[in-house]
Amino acid sequence: MNPPYGGHEQDAIQVNFPPQFRSSETANLFMIEILYRLKDDGRCGIILPDGFMQNDDASLIEVKKKLFKDCNVHTIIRMPGSCFAPYTPIATNLLFFDKTGSTTETWVYRFDLENGQRFSMKRNPITREKLSAIDEWWDNRVEIKDKKSDASLSDTWKSQCVSIETIIDKNYNLDFCGFPNEEKVILSPEDTIINFKEERDRLDRRLDEKLQEILDLLGVEQ
Repeated sequence: MNPPYGGHEQDAIQVNFPPQFRSSETANLFMIEILYRLKDDGRCGIILPDGFMQNDDASLIEVKKKLFKDCNVHTIIRMPGSCFAPYTPIATNLLFFDKTGSTTETWVYRFDLENGQRFSMKRNPITREKLSAIDEWWDNRVEIKDKKSDASLSDTWKSQCVSIETIIDKNYNLDFCGFPNEEKVILSPEDTIINFKEERDRLDRRLDEKLQEILDLLGVEQ
């Protein structure tokens, strides 16, 4: 699955979903659709933006609670931000899960590009061969610590097995095995404007959702 993300669904679409899952973010609604449609023993692999990994709003947390309760989220692959360059710099993640029971632990792996290279859908597109490091790790899963330039620095991980208890304690924030350095992706002026508008729309949606939560708590009708 490669759902659209960063979109803005209208209220007429959102009312088709249970109240606790309603969101204007298309990727979140797409995930709920998958969870209701996936059959027992069914498997899914899906591409999701970094925003899904973090705690964006209350409805997203509810989506992830259902995901980890209804399914076994066994693997998350963190991908670099240049995967879809120059069209977007948004970093993405590959989530793999099956409907065989609740999650007990999740393996997280960060796919690093070597020698400072970057993907580009025009000049250096992703190929199956370029992802061979993921295949090697997948068949021999071990936790991998990042090398530290200073012993006083906290431990960070390239690969880590995370228990469901840890995920719950972090309130379903899945930002494990993050990239130590932000990847710079240079966009054209047109792409920069598009991304600015998308980010502005995302922030507007968050403000509207928070305002609605406050109005609901106060019992105020618009």
